[in-house]
Amino acid sequence: MTSHTSERLPYQASHVLDGEELVGIAENIEILVKFLQSEESALSVASVWGMGGLGKTALVTNVYKRESQNFGCHAWISISQSYKFDDILRVLIKKLYGKDRVPDGIQSMNIAELKEILRVFLEHKRYLIVLDDVWNPKAFHDLCHCLGDNHQGSRIIITTRIDGVASLAHDRCKLQLKPLGDEEAWDLFCKRMFRDHVCPSEIEKCAKEIVTKCQGLPLAIMSVGRLLLSLGQQTESEWSRLYHRFNWEFEQNPSLEDLRNVLYLSYKDLPAYLKSCFLYCSMFPEDYLLSKKRLIRLWIAEGFVQERGSNTLEEVAEDYLNELIKRSMLQVVEMNNKRRFRMHHLMRELALFVSAEATFHAVVYDNSATLKVDGDVRRLAVHNCSEDVLSSIYMPLLRTFLALHCSTLSSSFLSSNLSKSKYLAVLDLDGAALKTLPDVIVDLFNLRYLSLRNSKVESLPKSIEKLSNLETLDLYGSMIKELPHGIVKLEKLRYLNVMEVKDVSGTCTPPEAPKGLWNLKELQTLKGVKASRDLVKRLKNLSQLRSLAICELKDYHFMHLSHSLSQMRFLSRLVLFINCNKYDNLTIGRELLFCDGWLPNLQNLRKLQLKGAIISKEGSSRLSETMKHIFLDLYEGDQQLVFRDGWFPNLQSLIIENISCVNRVKMEKGTMVHLHTLVLKGLGKLKDVPQGIEFLTSLQFLNFSESHSQLKERLQESEVRDKLQHIANIYID
Repeated sequence: MTSHTSERLPYQASHVLDGEELVGIAENIEILVKFLQSEESALSVASVWGMGGLGKTALVTNVYKRESQNFGCHAWISISQSYKFDDILRVLIKKLYGKDRVPDGIQSMNIAELKEILRVFLEHKRYLIVLDDVWNPKAFHDLCHCLGDNHQGSRIIITTRIDGVASLAHDRCKLQLKPLGDEEAWDLFCKRMFRDHVCPSEIEKCAKEIVTKCQGLPLAIMSVGRLLLSLGQQTESEWSRLYHRFNWEFEQNPSLEDLRNVLYLSYKDLPAYLKSCFLYCSMFPEDYLLSKKRLIRLWIAEGFVQERGSNTLEEVAEDYLNELIKRSMLQVVEMNNKRRFRMHHLMRELALFVSAEATFHAVVYDNSATLKVDGDVRRLAVHNCSEDVLSSIYMPLLRTFLALHCSTLSSSFLSSNLSKSKYLAVLDLDGAALKTLPDVIVDLFNLRYLSLRNSKVESLPKSIEKLSNLETLDLYGSMIKELPHGIVKLEKLRYLNVMEVKDVSGTCTPPEAPKGLWNLKELQTLKGVKASRDLVKRLKNLSQLRSLAICELKDYHFMHLSHSLSQMRFLSRLVLFINCNKYDNLTIGRELLFCDGWLPNLQNLRKLQLKGAIISKEGSSRLSETMKHIFLDLYEGDQQLVFRDGWFPNLQSLIIENISCVNRVKMEKGTMVHLHTLVLKGLGKLKDVPQGIEFLTSLQFLNFSESHSQLKERLQESEVRDKLQHIANIYID
């Protein structure tokens, strides 16, 4: 793959992307034209941003050609990643002067002299300047200092791939371009390929598969179209062959050099600490939806994340992730009100190529070709493949092994291979069908990350304490029956998740916490352990916890739990599963979970989920009694859940499930002022929307599930709709 980049590359790419051919840009053209034609006299800035190849330059070129003549002077400048400011000033002066005589001697002038020439020339002029492909806010600020605002209605348009640069514009003038939808991508392809814009039926299926590979990126669609036109014959067999070698064509074909270089520029501009994080994302399958927490834990285990002041490694890693998003290197996918992340197909292909070439030493295998691994490989990811493919591989320097949904991996295979990989730091066996782990795993002294998520593994090694460097133990959805006592000696453990652990019948059975678990001072996340008197009392020792989910809570746990929670000033996520297996006399009274003892201390809480475990019809009524003592304000004849003024000032998500006793919910003004998501599920007696819901002005997502029929009727009334009009997304069952 060619890694050479040119300062003129965006200009070249804009010719591949003819603005007249592009589709789906009419609305953005209209926005930019209105911006340029506005009668506002102050200098205004607009930005167009998104990943490379989306057509930012082509869009602005289209508008610039139409509108530039309406300004007293105008200029278009491409800003390279390593620009020289004095050169930028000289080019700008020449373009703004246009047909006027450029001042003599500008080549020998210093920056101060060049700035003065610009200031004098523009002092009384209405100007339009396009700054194309800006990578750093400093380039904009440096120029603005010498342009000034002459209140003549001047305009600046920036194109960039970086959110931080785009944010130099006012929000109403900040346009984010996104990949085309399937229909728009197909329209663009047909306009590029066929005179009548109609694809012949005999090649349509293959053509659509090729377009899908481009994943809505206009530059890719146009470039691949040009490559297809160069084929000797426009037949289904020719196009099919190209489709099956698409990845090779992307890496090697000179016809796609512009496309490769446009994408490579984004990688080249990454700071060193982000390059490894970006390349790591390519180890997951195409279109794989990555979770924030998983990426963060993996990056930390790999040693990519460096300390920053008093921030935790998890907080720094989250900053890394946000920076990759803001640089258009990862795409955000919203699913069921959860954010997931994925790589664009072509960005992933770029990353895979760079990974193999650079010192990253990563190999990804998905059964699509022969696996070739040399002895220097440090990272290996295999997707849906059998152990036969891996049996003859010798990887003495291996640091990372990701086996995603490899159902045939056996304990004996792992035993023979792990014994040869003494440097292994990351072992991820997501979805593995093996039931036992080989004993040799405890000899992996360097192991920091062990995931058995959704695997069939039933037990952990008794001597797990030998993994003294282990930081992450992810057992979510596995079949682990119990946690060995040795876990309490893993002093570096930061993450322990046993949520959704199942027995052989598929029933979720939370394991008990080993005695002494509360002494793991580094623990940041603890999820899924069964409540006990000792545990809820000693949880206060885990003062560094950021995320806590505890199961099978009973009424007699709440007093000690309240006291423990009051010590957790960093807690941001809290999930409580309440259970009641037999009728107990309830004596807690008003010394409840929501009492003054712990509420003021949970200022950082972002997500709160309260879930009742309905065991049976009889158990359901008992659960109701228990839940009455969790919430707070029960008047005669009413079972009302009240959220007081000042409660949970940073809470963003509140989920309440299966609290069958509550028939009213009240939100006082000033409560949960940053709440974004509210889910009320299984509140069978709730017949009206929460009183005071109109005070939750930040609420964007409201979900009523398993609701009373009378509540559904109320939601159709105009009075109720008026209260909910500020909420963008409302879902019922």
